[in-house]
Amino acid sequence: MQACDEAIKIAPRNVDAWVGRGDALRKQGYYWKALEAFDKATKLDPQHEGARVGRGDALRKLGRHEEALQAYDEAIEINPQHVNAWGGRGTTSRELDCPQEALLAYEEARQALDEAIKVDPRNADVWYLKGLMLCVLERPTDAREALHKALEPGSSEAREALEDMNREGH
Repeated sequence: MQACDEAIKIAPRNVDAWVGRGDALRKQGYYWKALEAFDKATKLDPQHEGARVGRGDALRKLGRHEEALQAYDEAIEINPQHVNAWGGRGTTSRELDCPQEALLAYEEARQALDEAIKVDPRNADVWYLKGLMLCVLERPTDAREALHKALEPGSSEAREALEDMNREGH
């Protein structure tokens, strides 16, 4: 976060620095402060989809689910293939006990990941995210396949996810 703060001091209109600050604050559990950073980023660049998704994530953690859904929808409106926006929408819908809506959002995220794989079939991060999404969609065989593909270019996160699946008996 220190690097983001330094960047903001040098260039206070640096949207990516504000988004980075928001991400760092969110990961540390400072959701209100993260929301302030994401709000600043969206004011500077209303079309920054990452700022919208970060805003949704912070709002969801604050229990402001309807506002989180709106933020994810705004990101999806900017980029209909934004995997994290669809994933956030799915998680929020699940937390609101709307399982059908959650499944639809997760399926959209899976489709966006499939498109990303077509563009770069060796991208370990995309295969890893697809594996996680397939776990959520309760498709363990397909999830394993995706996670194994993430291992090929080298993803330690995929290895950990596979170990978790083995421990849980999937």
